[in-house]
Amino acid sequence: MLNSKVGAPKGLTVHWLRLELAGTFLKAYNLRYCKRFHNYRFARYNKRTLIDEFLVVRTSKRCYRVIYFNDKHDFFLYFSSKNYRDCAERMKGIYAIFKFLEEKE
Repeated sequence: MLNSKVGAPKGLTVHWLRLELAGTFLKAYNLRYCKRFHNYRFARYNKRTLIDEFLVVRTSKRCYRVIYFNDKHDFFLYFSSKNYRDCAERMKGIYAIFKFLEEKE
């Protein structure tokens, strides 16, 4: 019988939020993150001009705090989530709304 444990292998970290956002979201954004504290910055650019960005700070095992800023629409949003799945779903939803608005223009 294998002695398997939940989580990352010893000495490594698993960035569940990044894995949950894989696909079109992650392709659209430039990602920078701090491996040690699980803090993320997702920024989207049009050439060199910032379109929008998500700043994600993991304050505890059960709290992700997110600040969203859209430069084109001068829109700020703050929310917190209790797990990475909820956080990812809200981020994808925000991205979908503003992507839709960009396509309509």
